Amino acid sequence: MRPTTSRTATRDVSGAARAAALAAGLCLLPGCVTYVVEDDPDLAVVPLDVTPVTVPLRGGSGDPQARAVDDYYADVVAQMQRALVDRELDLLRALVASHDRPAAPAWARGQIARFQRLADGLQWETEAARDARLELATKALPALGAELTLALRIPRGARTDIALIGADRSESKAARFLVSWSVVDTSAFDDQTRREFDDVVTLPETVDFAAAGAELRLPYTVPGLAPEGVRRVVEIRIDLLPGTLRLRGDDLPNARVALARQSFVIWPLGIDSVRDNPYAHLRAAVESGEPSHFANLYVAAWLMSPDYREDALRKLVEGLRVGTPELGRACTAGLRVLTGERIAVGDRDGWLRWWQGRAVEPAPAGDPDRARRGRR
Repeated sequence: MRPTTSRTATRDVSGAARAAALAAGLCLLPGCVTYVVEDDPDLAVVPLDVTPVTVPLRGGSGDPQARAVDDYYADVVAQMQRALVDRELDLLRALVASHDRPAAPAWARGQIARFQRLADGLQWETEAARDARLELATKALPALGAELTLALRIPRGARTDIALIGADRSESKAARFLVSWSVVDTSAFDDQTRREFDDVVTLPETVDFAAAGAELRLPYTVPGLAPEGVRRVVEIRIDLLPGTLRLRGDDLPNARVALARQSFVIWPLGIDSVRDNPYAHLRAAVESGEPSHFANLYVAAWLMSPDYREDALRKLVEGLRVGTPELGRACTAGLRVLTGERIAVGDRDGWLRWWQGRAVEPAPAGDPDRARRGRR
C-alpha cells in the first residue's frame, strides 16, 4: 500500500499515450496493440510477447492490383486499431464482419482474426465495467477508526469463454487490480483532513467464467486509520490493470478497465443514539456549551430530519448569539452543514447577517411560505 499526497482525478491514459497507441496501430504490426498504464514504474506492465507480422510493401510482385488491395486492407486494419483504442466495440465488430472474407490477402486475414479476438476481449471488459460492484463484506458499516472490509464482484456475463488468470496459474500473467482509496475526516468545526492511498492487488486464484455460477470475488480491507475528525468519508475505486485475459485457451491483452467506485460515510461509535433523535442532541449540546458535546452537535446537524431543520437553525443561531466564542464556532459549523452556505466557520457577524437577511427576505409570487421557511 502506497500513500500519496496528490494525484489526478482519473489517472487514465493520457493524450500523448493515446497518440502513441494510435501510432503503433498505424505500423500495422499485430504485436503493436499498445495499452498504457501510466508513467508510474511501480505499476508498469510487461508487454504481451506477440510475434509481429509485417504488411507486404506495396505488393511484393509489383502488381498494381495487389498493391491496391494491400493499401485498402492496410487502411481497414488502421481503422480497426483506432476503434480498439477508442473502445468502440460496435464499430470494431462491424469492420471485422464486413472484411472477414476469403478474398482478403493472407496477412490481412490474420490481422482481422486477431481483431476479432480483441473485440471479444473488449466486449468482456465493457460488460465487466458495467456489472462490477463493490459490496460490504459485513452486515453493517464499522465504527469510525475500524477496518472497512469490502469485496469486488464481477458476475458471469455474456462472454463465458473468458478466464482471468490468477497467481495459482501464473505469477507473471495473473490479473492485477489498482485499488485507489481516500479517507476524508471532518472535525466538529468542519475542518477536513484528506489521506490518499494506492494499492496493487493480484488475483490469487484463476476465475474461469465458463463454469456455471462463476464470478470474481476479490476481498479488500481498508485499514482502520486513527480518526482525525467525527465524520469520515471513504471513497474507493478499483481498476483492472493492463495484462492478460485467457480467451478460449489463448492469451489476449486487456486494457485498463475502471470497474467500480463507491463511497461510504462512517460515523463514531454510538451514532444510533444521535440518529434516533438528532435535534435533542443538538439542543443539549448548544444549551450545555461544553466542548465535549461539540461532536454531537456537528453529527446531529448531518443527521437532522427536515421536520426539525428550522428548529435546529434557530437553536444554532441562539448559541451563536449568546454562547462563548468556542460554542459560536461550533454552531457556525452546524449552520454550514444544515444550510450549505459557504460563510466561514467562526464568522459570527457573517452568519448573523445571513440570518437577519433570511428572516426578512420577501416571499416570491406563488410561494407564500418562503419567508417562513427561509433559504435552503
